[in-house]
Amino acid sequence: MAFSSLLYTECRADHSVHGREGMQFQAESPDSTPEMEQAVLAHLLYRPSPKLMAASTPVDAHPLSFTYNRVRGRYYIAVGRYAGRDSRGREGNQLTHCLVTDDPDDIRPSRPAQLFRSDAWRARPAESLRLDTVAAPLHVAEDYQPAALHAMACAQPDIEEFLPKLLTAFEEAAGAQRKKIVVSATDVHQAIRWIALGSLFLDIGAVLDLSFRVFTETPLADDISIAVFHPELTRAAPAIEQLPPALNGVDLASFRTSGITPSETAVTYSRWFLEYDAFDSLEAIELGRRWQPHLSSPDTATTLAGIVCLELPIGAAADASIIAEALASIAEHEPDDMEEYGSALAETVLTIRPAASDDPGALHRAVTVLRRRRQHDAAEALTLAMLEGARLYPDTYGVRWAESIAKTEAGDAVRARWMSAEAQQRAMQLLLETLDSARDLSLASLFTIIPTLGLGVRWTAVCGPGERLVHYWASYPDAISDSGRTAFYAEIESLLWQELESRIRAQDGALHSAMMSGRWDWLRSHADRYGSSSSVVTAALAAAAVASAPYARRGAVLAEYLHNATAPEWTLFFTAARPADPALLGVWISADPAALRDPAFAGLVESAIDDELSRDTVVLLEHIRLFQNLPPALADIAGEYVRAQQVLAALYQQRFELPSPAIGSLETVDRRFRDYFRHTIADHLMQQDDLAGVSRYLTATRSHNLRVEFYRSVIAHLQRDLRGFAPRLLYLYGSSDVLAWMQNEVLRAFADWIRNGNNKKRAIEAADVLDRRSRPLWGQLVEEMSETEPGPTRQSRKILSIRKFRKDKH
Repeated sequence: MAFSSLLYTECRADHSVHGREGMQFQAESPDSTPEMEQAVLAHLLYRPSPKLMAASTPVDAHPLSFTYNRVRGRYYIAVGRYAGRDSRGREGNQLTHCLVTDDPDDIRPSRPAQLFRSDAWRARPAESLRLDTVAAPLHVAEDYQPAALHAMACAQPDIEEFLPKLLTAFEEAAGAQRKKIVVSATDVHQAIRWIALGSLFLDIGAVLDLSFRVFTETPLADDISIAVFHPELTRAAPAIEQLPPALNGVDLASFRTSGITPSETAVTYSRWFLEYDAFDSLEAIELGRRWQPHLSSPDTATTLAGIVCLELPIGAAADASIIAEALASIAEHEPDDMEEYGSALAETVLTIRPAASDDPGALHRAVTVLRRRRQHDAAEALTLAMLEGARLYPDTYGVRWAESIAKTEAGDAVRARWMSAEAQQRAMQLLLETLDSARDLSLASLFTIIPTLGLGVRWTAVCGPGERLVHYWASYPDAISDSGRTAFYAEIESLLWQELESRIRAQDGALHSAMMSGRWDWLRSHADRYGSSSSVVTAALAAAAVASAPYARRGAVLAEYLHNATAPEWTLFFTAARPADPALLGVWISADPAALRDPAFAGLVESAIDDELSRDTVVLLEHIRLFQNLPPALADIAGEYVRAQQVLAALYQQRFELPSPAIGSLETVDRRFRDYFRHTIADHLMQQDDLAGVSRYLTATRSHNLRVEFYRSVIAHLQRDLRGFAPRLLYLYGSSDVLAWMQNEVLRAFADWIRNGNNKKRAIEAADVLDRRSRPLWGQLVEEMSETEPGPTRQSRKILSIRKFRKDKH
């Protein structure tokens, strides 16, 4: 690229670009434009000093001017000089040479102030109206090179105090507040060299936005970033130390400033510049400025730049997390810097010993970014740093690392790539040491780290910690981690099923409680993978499913298990410690009748039948009595159940016999069945003509529990068939063979019935069915019962169940 060139001075019309005489553009390069001319006229022309002209000061004694400005996207640099008298003999002629470009790279990496002594500047009018463009970049004179500027600063007395203030003024001029710098100087070269020096400490982009003029007689009024005035040539020259806070002032004669408070970065950069090689320090400063917008703080950018460029020690402002975050930001925003500085920064992290309280989240996030940006060397170093932290503190640092991995979105994960076999071997060693030293409760988290490392770890290398994890999980099912993130999950779960089977067979109470509470329910969905080799675990899971299902669904859930089970394990569903559900036992017997051959299971069934009888149900008993080859105890109770029904049938059929042989047989029936059939027994006993036999039975069996049943049976007969029951009621009333308590219950029921509604009228009318001799007695009974006061309501009393049935014990 090249600069457009414009030369402005006093000229004749025939020697003018536009054919006009006077102060005109005398010559231009072909690419110059009217817009450029307007900018030059407005901002860059030399301004002769009225004071020096009035004193007839020699032309060579007039100071040069040097001006830089950015106007509408173009960069203008101009050197102006006094040219003495014009063609009419008047003072005030001047010559301004301006170079213009719209490409900042034509100036970079130099700063505009460094170009003052370039050999491109013209000192006299051109011979023709056409100028050549000026090739970029422009030459930087020796005095304006960084080394010379460094020597100038170091030679200045009290520079340690002055330089930080100067740099702060430049920072504030380039900052958001755009604070103007007013400079007092008597030497144009001195002023421009200090401007050049200050510019070296800023990012080149910021520098190109700073305009300056050397010299100006209106420093406070000019709309520029840096205004340099000559105190002896400026009317009402401002006092630098008394400038208002809105301005920063610098006096290059006394090296005093206005009230400038040095910034921390200015202090640091000044110290670097004065203590280290000029180019090394400027490299660090430039790097710090470039990184500053992307990092967490200016101090971080300054510290890290000092580390990589000046080999400064790591300070408190840069821990491993800060460096990691910086690496990620640099990789994102300044990727070109990673090749030169990335590895050095990453290796710095390896020199920082982790602490148990450190959070490796920032390192993990940085590794993810670095891998995505293909910065595998830096990612490798950070990964080794995290592995070292995990080795030292597996239960804190390592677990927090795993938590950071869990928060990473699946789409953000990038495959690890190891750049050296040595680093990969070291990583493997650190990983194995971490797993070996970790507590059991931490292993689940640490196993989620393995897939992110890309080390090609084999199960045989980690099977020891894996088996420890299995034992821990078997005791703490709530700690089981996500299968999608855990390395070797298939191998671990396979061992887990084996461990659970072993514990179930050993009757581990804690495991049984966990199973029944549903904490292992998630295993059911994996039964197709491991259930065939561990039917015990499958059975335990099914038992838990049955226990947790709604009561109405439990039978169906159990039936589904039994339908699929090849070797049902009844001991996991029913225990002697608690009564078995008869309905579930019935489901089991239907699917697995062979279980009845197990004495323990048969005992459960017998106990369940006994419990059912105590609750007046015989569902399970009805179920098993249809089976052949029942165990002896169950066969006995099923047979007795059938015999009891046969005795009751005979009792009814023989109700008119005197004496009734069936009453004696009833006495031999198992008491549980006499209690279960008490409603039928009471009704049949009232129908007996052999009331003496009935009384003997009631006395012998002490069947006081039939009181309520007699009462209920009488009420039922009266409601259903008063006329048919009246003779029997009168027979019970008039017989001397009836036990007093039985007769009392019968008559109490009749009395209660008569008092209800118009039942008395019905009772009187029922006398029609009686023979003439019985009618007076019936009338007496009705009247007597209607006048009886109601008695207390009796509650049915159950006989306690006898646990085991034996034929010879009733």
